[in-house]
Amino acid sequence: MVSSKRPTTVLTGKVRPADPFELIQWLAHCQQDARKAVAELVQNSLDAGASRVDILRKRIDGDLCLSIQDDGRGVIPELPRPEALTHIATHIGHSRKRNLTLQQRRELMVQGQFGIGILGFWCLGKELVMRSAVAGEAWELHLYAEEPRYTVRPCRGRLPLATGTELIIRSLHDSASHLVSARRLGDYLALELRGQILERGVAITIHDRVARGLAQKVFAVKPVQFPGRRLALPEEIAVPGQRPARIEIYLLPEPDPTLRISLAAGGTVVLDDLVELASERLGDTPFASGRFCGVVDFPDVEVSPGARRGVLPSPATAALVDALLALAPLLAGELDDERQRSDAEVAQRQIKKLRRAFLAVRKQAPEFEMFALRAPQRAGTGVGSDSAGAGAPATDGGTGSPDPLLAVAAEATTATPSFPEPLATLAEGGTEPEPQAQLFPPGPLARLDIQPARTRVELLGSRMLAALPKDEAGRRVPLSTPITWRVTTGPGRIEPEGSGLRARFVAADEEGETTLEATARDGDRLATGTATVRTTLDLGAAPGLAHGIPSPEFVDDAVGDWRSRMRDGKWEVNRGHPDFRDSADTERRQLRYLSALLSKEIVCATWPAPQTARLLEQMVRLLTLVDGALD
Repeated sequence: MVSSKRPTTVLTGKVRPADPFELIQWLAHCQQDARKAVAELVQNSLDAGASRVDILRKRIDGDLCLSIQDDGRGVIPELPRPEALTHIATHIGHSRKRNLTLQQRRELMVQGQFGIGILGFWCLGKELVMRSAVAGEAWELHLYAEEPRYTVRPCRGRLPLATGTELIIRSLHDSASHLVSARRLGDYLALELRGQILERGVAITIHDRVARGLAQKVFAVKPVQFPGRRLALPEEIAVPGQRPARIEIYLLPEPDPTLRISLAAGGTVVLDDLVELASERLGDTPFASGRFCGVVDFPDVEVSPGARRGVLPSPATAALVDALLALAPLLAGELDDERQRSDAEVAQRQIKKLRRAFLAVRKQAPEFEMFALRAPQRAGTGVGSDSAGAGAPATDGGTGSPDPLLAVAAEATTATPSFPEPLATLAEGGTEPEPQAQLFPPGPLARLDIQPARTRVELLGSRMLAALPKDEAGRRVPLSTPITWRVTTGPGRIEPEGSGLRARFVAADEEGETTLEATARDGDRLATGTATVRTTLDLGAAPGLAHGIPSPEFVDDAVGDWRSRMRDGKWEVNRGHPDFRDSADTERRQLRYLSALLSKEIVCATWPAPQTARLLEQMVRLLTLVDGALD
């Protein structure tokens, strides 16, 4: 009879690899990014307290090599060189840095903790030579890719520094060689080690001695400068139960899929995209909008070993995600504010383009009736000086402040400049009058008068000005050299004629005040005169009024079926109408839509009839549909 009792023996023991070197091979092959492998080796130099790191791509005995030199404390400086280098080769997977407390690691900004960063040379080349010197004693360690052996021996030749470390990766792989050129490697390290470089002030320089032609051969690694506008956020955010996270976030003017907020640990990037930390929780937040870039640096994150990219799930990372979610509403508010600023800028550009286009139409087709617009009140002038009624200036939304986008009327002065005789003929394009007989000859040049000193001109119009050089007694001074003119501030241009006694000011297509300057020379004497020209929308309207192009006032009325209307002297545009929303996908389409609406209003004002408005509404609808189909 067979016994049914099971064996009661219990076997216990320690887990160990069947082949330790096979495990080392797996760890070494985890790192496939050549530039990240270089960053890990440079990180060892930073952990050793180096203030200077030089990276050289060069040839040694015909082999393409990469050298990393630093002026740090050296490899395990408290041990003799042979023992220190032997410890490196025989303790793969164990880092002495792990014995430091979290506070010590924070104070020293030490990153290494797995003891496997040195294995990254496998993806770079076939052999690693680590040359270490402490107080003049120099030894070197040789490690070989895909081989379990090592060699420790005294250095052949001298190191550049009495204390420091030099790593040489020999026989670079073809796949890695182009990745470690000066420009490519420098751009990578500038972002990868940005926090470390800023905190330590270390100088990292790449020398490419095999680059040819115009390729960059020396590259100083500077911390990357993020584009966009830096947000006024706290520099640190609290993470419950953990040390705070440092944040530096920038708002981009347009979405850019190549720029993201990265996650760093103590100054070294461990995640290119912060959203990857918890995509199911952060994927629907502003962090994933493509409108932000920058870095979040969290020292308590647990980095994945091997490739040193990615983060291990832990209570610390969960607490960080909670803190980021609390920050998300602030980013959403920044997006809303930026959207409003962007809409205002778009509106400004569209209004300028509309005015330019319709000003040209008004000159070519004067039969179209433009709108009478009230000018804003100006201090020191009679325009809009009435306290109420028709004389009151138009305001924006009844707030009492002038709308800066409205076309302004001409100042209440005469439209035609007044010139003293005999300058009137000169300024208006005539020939220079003969100088009157004088008892005494004029003295040396003392001043230069410009007539008129202040004048106005219509948009895209022109105005002639005259320069008059005079002596101390106010008598005309003949000049042997031409007078020079220039625009110092404001829109428009100045075109001198002949000897410069006359010049024509040509106005731009925007309103503003322009300051002109003329300079006369008589021997070693100089005289300068100035004049001011105001470019305005319309000179021919009654004081306080101008027949011009109004600025749209946007109204959100999703229920109303109207697209635009003239109401109380204002041009209202319904941005809640479906046609407006359909045309708002591009700035160009929206401009065409607004021009169709303004054309409708002008035609309705010129030929007022109930049926005209209804027909034109349908025409605008049709144009909007066709415009969308053409795009």
